Amino acid sequence: MKTLHLVLKRKWFDMIASGEKLEEYREMTNYWKKRIWNKRSIIGYVIFHRGYTNVTIKCFLHYVAIMPGYEKWGAEPGKTYYVLRISKYED
Repeated sequence: MKTLHLVLKRKWFDMIASGEKLEEYREMTNYWKKRIWNKRSIIGYVIFHRGYTNVTIKCFLHYVAIMPGYEKWGAEPGKTYYVLRISKYED
């Protein structure tokens, strides 16, 4: 299984760290299609970085879907995203 690294703003990073946010969204672009959608079957974990620091969280990637997201988690209303459903990895 491969690991995907994503950089997040502090707000979204902190929500994932607290367990409040369970999904991460990426726009429907060719860049994210190649990086996430085309590799969804081989990605097992996502490591989120708080900005460009060494502070990270490791999460299980349960699935990747194409669907609208929740506004409270950063999605725009009526917009479709690549949705990464995650849960925190506990050692």
